[in-house]
Amino acid sequence: MTGDRPRPSFLLGLAFALGACRAFPEGAVVVVQTSGGEEIGASTTYGVVFAGRTASKGVARVVAFFGDGAAVETGEIEEAGLGLYTVPVEIALPTAEISVAPFVAGQEVLLAGRRDGSPWTAPGRLLPPDGGGERIETAASVPPSGALAFRREEGRWRFAGLVGPTESGRVSVLGPETLWRFLFRPRPVGPPPFPPKRPDVR
Repeated sequence: MTGDRPRPSFLLGLAFALGACRAFPEGAVVVVQTSGGEEIGASTTYGVVFAGRTASKGVARVVAFFGDGAAVETGEIEEAGLGLYTVPVEIALPTAEISVAPFVAGQEVLLAGRRDGSPWTAPGRLLPPDGGGERIETAASVPPSGALAFRREEGRWRFAGLVGPTESGRVSVLGPETLWRFLFRPRPVGPPPFPPKRPDVR
């Protein structure tokens, strides 16, 4: 009976979910705790970045997740471009590369975050931009802490945007055009720091 056959859209979603298991940088999803609450941030090869929805200044705690548990780093929030903020940390964290290619409507992305202390992921699809910026369509409920968007490029998952909270449907995202500002933000003059590095962080 044709009614018992899986629909092509279901098979596509299943294939995408299976692909998400390949080398997904789960450790790059961090929790930033501020005076106004907590939100999801990304640990990237250029540092920790978050949207500043809960606070744009003051002291923040960055909770990173390793194979043997969580580690907490405390630092001062710094502006890192319009709509982007960072918290310098003292230890090397698991990181993800940043995707800088422009969004293209119809591309599939993977949303990732943490809910009640546990990691979660969900598929999404990029929509044409509107006056409010970039958008993603997803059936998932994105919690108040938000989420990250990843897309697969050159055989690896790269961080592509900071996703706002929503019950379901269409979510706003600060994508590659905004993340460019983080890559080219002013840096302190002098030799690069060499933070302590755990053996399980490459």
